[in-house]
Amino acid sequence: MPAILFDIGGTYIRSAVSKNCCNATQSSLLYYEKKAIRNFLDGIPDNLVWRELFLHIERYVASVSDEVGLAAPIVVSFAGPIDAAETIVSASSILGRAIEFPDVRAILAEETRRSVFLLNDMSAATWYISSVSSFCRFMVITVSSGIGCKLFDRQSFHGVADRETYAGEIGHIVVDHDPGALICDCGGTGHLQAIASGRGIERMASRHAMRDLTGFGASLCSVKFGASEKRITNEEHLVPAAVEGDAWALNVIRECTVYLARVLATITIASGLEKIIVTGGLAQSLGQVYLDILLGAMRDNDFVLFPFNLNLLQMCPPGDEISLVGAAIYANRRLGVE
Repeated sequence: MPAILFDIGGTYIRSAVSKNCCNATQSSLLYYEKKAIRNFLDGIPDNLVWRELFLHIERYVASVSDEVGLAAPIVVSFAGPIDAAETIVSASSILGRAIEFPDVRAILAEETRRSVFLLNDMSAATWYISSVSSFCRFMVITVSSGIGCKLFDRQSFHGVADRETYAGEIGHIVVDHDPGALICDCGGTGHLQAIASGRGIERMASRHAMRDLTGFGASLCSVKFGASEKRITNEEHLVPAAVEGDAWALNVIRECTVYLARVLATITIASGLEKIIVTGGLAQSLGQVYLDILLGAMRDNDFVLFPFNLNLLQMCPPGDEISLVGAAIYANRRLGVE
């Protein structure tokens, strides 16, 4: 049976159709679309964010309806924790400090007359990685607009460890207790996501630039890529500068990533992980540069039994579709959609 798939992130919504969920791959997705979405950073009210998302989903479903038939379910991968009733509990990368959310599943089911299922985007990504790897116990982490992760255990009946709503929400662990620490999109102070995510690194870069105009002015971010202390982005400035070896950009990224490394080191040791698969726009755009920084910070704990080596970390292959494919695999493995 086909399924209609959506991946709602903090910056984009991705849409596709899987004709056969039991054999879903990146190359098997049909009618793929990627569209930028507006979020709380654009200064628009929550209800308008939702209205635009619902309209996009309803229009896409209508556009593929003849191809998939009326029985095809909708599976939505969402950037935020989903509880056992498949309702959204938080959406900080999209809606900031919002604490009330519409019943997305019920609204879409009513509007489209289809079965609708929700899962966390990292759960979806982890289902995908489980289908293209043979690791027994591993973790998938995203470093993008936010930070989140999920564990997978091939010996567990459930596979992805996401039965508890809080599972994988490491982005909201407090890692900096200084009163002047960066503020998270959710409103908390010193959260891992506030510091080590793509948005956090941009904010830290601006803070450093304003405190040291001379050092920033001599960096490639400023000299070659045209950043200003009030406007530094990953895509235009920090990433290209870091890839070219700029010390200023690398120092900012390294300072922020140390916090993530400490959390990952603890999880690795406590859970006995074989592998950490790294995904997300920021991490993947930096590639090996990011893995080297992360591994270097994890190695601060020098003990012969700790597996902090090049074999532990692996960058996810490029592609925006992993959570879409993962949503199809979830539909097959957990829901029985063929």
